[in-house]
Amino acid sequence: MAPSKVKPTNAHSVRPADINLVMAMGDSLTAGMGAASYNFSDWGEFRGLSFGAGGDKVVVAYQQVVKEIEQNGTFDSTEDFTVVTQPFYTNATLPANETVYRKFWAPDCYHYSQYGHALISSWFWQNMLQPVGSKLATANLNSPSLPLACPDAVKN
Repeated sequence: MAPSKVKPTNAHSVRPADINLVMAMGDSLTAGMGAASYNFSDWGEFRGLSFGAGGDKVVVAYQQVVKEIEQNGTFDSTEDFTVVTQPFYTNATLPANETVYRKFWAPDCYHYSQYGHALISSWFWQNMLQPVGSKLATANLNSPSLPLACPDAVKN
């Protein structure tokens, strides 16, 4: 998909190819903590592997900011900026036999591995392409969301 022919002035008209910068608010999961670690001797942040903002060099941790932003309506008053929650993780499906799939987790069994970030990013991407008000609040963490969703080929 190509970027819009004319730079969008409305945040709701932006196409994925128009995006040049991705930022995230979060915590150690957003920062890719342990994502490429095999043990604790190589433990660290791997922000470039993070499912939500891979490649971003600055990730700041904020508690409950997204929830507060959504509830106070601050970003609902202009056309050039918006905040949209991606609820795919709300009702995530865990392994049916309740066994831990070690490949999904970093060595600390709390943070995601590189594989875990890749799997979650497929569900995150699918959620981002769903319209506001119609976003699925489910993800099957046993497998990626394949085939990857493609943006509508709307010409603008």
